[in-house]
Amino acid sequence: MPESWVAQATAKQVSNGSDPTKDWDQGYGFQFWRCRHGAYRADGAHGQFCVVLPERDMMVVITANTKDMQGELNVVWDKLLPAIQPQASPENAEEQAKLKQTLNNLAVRPTHIDSVLKLPGS
Repeated sequence: MPESWVAQATAKQVSNGSDPTKDWDQGYGFQFWRCRHGAYRADGAHGQFCVVLPERDMMVVITANTKDMQGELNVVWDKLLPAIQPQASPENAEEQAKLKQTLNNLAVRPTHIDSVLKLPGS
């Protein structure tokens, strides 16, 4: 049976380095970068990206305005990954309500939007 498109797209199709400590040196698929820990990711603008960890049935989405994406990934590997438990945590209604409130109050400052959309020389 042939490999699925997802398996092919997320597999190393092109070598892009050989440093085992750098996520950018793990290979490139079809629009997906390979990462350490059996993961792959899709990168966006200004440090936005998602990391898929199939062996953990997990996805991490990061919406940061950073130029140090490797630093962001290192936090995932060094702090988040070791804290993941094999079973789901019990629900906590109080914390869920706080999270919902926080998410409802999130916004992008208009000055940030203007700086992103501003063309050079304008």
